[in-house]
Amino acid sequence: MKQEKIKPDPTQPNPARLRPDPAFKAVTREFTKELGIETVETEFPQSVRADLILNVPEGLVLKETMFRFFRRFNIIEFKGQNNQLTEEGFVINEVRTNLLYLYNEEARFENMLNLLVSSRFPQRFFDYMEAHQCKFEQDKAQPWLWRCQVGLQEVVVIVCRDLPLEQPYYEWLLFAPSDSQKWRDFVKMLAREGNTRLLDMAREMRPKEYEFMLIELKELLEEYTPDERKDYLKAWFSAVTCELIDYAKEAPEEWSQTLAKFTAEQRLAGITPEQRLAGITPEERQQLLELLAKDDKKAK
Repeated sequence: MKQEKIKPDPTQPNPARLRPDPAFKAVTREFTKELGIETVETEFPQSVRADLILNVPEGLVLKETMFRFFRRFNIIEFKGQNNQLTEEGFVINEVRTNLLYLYNEEARFENMLNLLVSSRFPQRFFDYMEAHQCKFEQDKAQPWLWRCQVGLQEVVVIVCRDLPLEQPYYEWLLFAPSDSQKWRDFVKMLAREGNTRLLDMAREMRPKEYEFMLIELKELLEEYTPDERKDYLKAWFSAVTCELIDYAKEAPEEWSQTLAKFTAEQRLAGITPEQRLAGITPEERQQLLELLAKDDKKAK
């Protein structure tokens, strides 16, 4: 029986440590919640606070999901494409796992998993660990998963780049490196399926890379039926509208040049008379009245 636990005192965060990717945390929280997996809230010091700690309730079956390897408690550290997995990241998650053991009455090393999720393949980290007698072995049935027993802890590394292009893995495929063929194939697959929810997320997370992908996505439209093409374009226009508004503010001259390429009818389509008058100067209003008066004379 463990002794009564005392909450650790909060400390200042380590300024050298990068902030956890908020998108990964938000996506994973929502994704796992839908499966019935619970989030564990802790009061660990900020410097070692986990990206996520997930609890699998007793009796929950995850066999048909990508999380079939989960244990009862899963302490997660995520490393994005620009934040390589290192021995420091491993040690921090090792400390979190030990803290959970100390401060959670139900936590046992047998039901905990030290889980490291890496956007890229962490070759340097694997080499370092092997040199220190901790060799990670690839799971033959799940080649995107690597295991190693480090002391009392089981450690698992998930490589997002190596996840299969299949439905159960979609949410974490979002975090494959955006300069990889896997990410590009994934975005094209989403476009082909008309999955606007995840396409929007991919665009928000990697706007520049997504913009480059538009050329390839345009080629996909040729494969669509007229109805599928219409639905995709409707979703695409909806997705880019908010970005265009921001771009117009940042580069008004370029925006004006872009608008000039449209016909007057295209620019005014869907705009009410009241909206057309909004923002015009008194001088422009007077010019407009004079033009309308001339048109009225011609009509008579």
